[in-house]
This record gives sequence, C-alpha cells and structure tokens, in this order.
Amino acid sequence: MVRGPNAPGSINDYSTHRVGLLGRLQYNYKGKYLLSGLVRRDGSSRFGRDYRWGGTFPSVSAAWNISDEPFWKSIKSTVNRFKLRLSSGSVGNDSFSDYEFASTIASEGDYVFDPADGGELIGTSIISYANKDIKWETSVSNNIGVDMSFLKNKFTLTADYYVTNKKDMIFPVTTGILWSILR
Repeated sequence: MVRGPNAPGSINDYSTHRVGLLGRLQYNYKGKYLLSGLVRRDGSSRFGRDYRWGGTFPSVSAAWNISDEPFWKSIKSTVNRFKLRLSSGSVGNDSFSDYEFASTIASEGDYVFDPADGGELIGTSIISYANKDIKWETSVSNNIGVDMSFLKNKFTLTADYYVTNKKDMIFPVTTGILWSILR
C-alpha cells in the first residue's frame, strides 16, 4: 500500500491544467490615434464541467497623441509630448484549491464516540463542501492616464487613475479545524 501526501486517493493526488487562447487587433493612424482590442479565452481544470471554459476576458484601449495635432504647435517647445490614454479590460482568476467544485473527504481522522470506553475509531469526514457553481473570478479595470514630456524631454510625467471591480469572487467554504490541519 502506497502512503504519503501524494499517494493515489490522498487529498494531494491531483493535477491542474490550464489552456488559454489570445487574439489581438491593433490600429495606428499616423501615430496620433491608437486603438487596441484583445480577447482572452481561458480554460482551467479547477472548475466543474459547466464552467471550465467560462473564462472570456475582453480588453480595449485607446490613446490620442494630442501633441501631434496642429493646434499644439504653439506650446510644443514647452510641452513637447502629451498623450491621453483610456482603457478597460478584464482578467480572470482561478487561484483557489483544486476540486472546489466537488466535496472533499478526509480519511484517518481519530474519533472518540464514547469517552467511557477509551477507544478511538478511525473514520472519514467532509472537509470542504461542493460548490458546483464556482466559476472564474473576474477583475474589471478601467483606466485613464496621461503621458507628458516637458522642455525637450528633460522632465516627464505619467499619471494614471484606475478603478478595479471584482465579479464572482471566490471564497472557499470549509468545515474548520480539520481542514486547516490537512492543508
């Protein structure tokens, strides 16, 4: 009989597989107007069959080199570069324990059913409950930023403001002490 943390049937007997596909389109008009779109499609074995390929994460960005416009010429010697950037994008997360979509049972727990008999029995218990609806956690970030250069690039400034929101956050549900010992 094989024993140990990686023995077949133990709680550590698993492997994780991930697959990702990526597509990107970019457009650049005279270096002034820049557009980019990206779509990522991810799959992970950490999810049940219904959500394994549920990770589709689009992103889009645009930039305008305002300092390349004719109306900027009068101040170009002082502010020689001014670019405005906007973006919105999403990314997925599958950073949680394997097989959260299935209940986990641990064996070889010692149990005392009657303190008077002084004996311990070996049994099993559920250490995590199944969550068949677990799916990709998604972070959606929106950003606005500027890039500026002053006095023939002697000084530069980059400033960004962004907001990130999460959807379908992943929180494991466990039964407590036994789970923390076995992890």
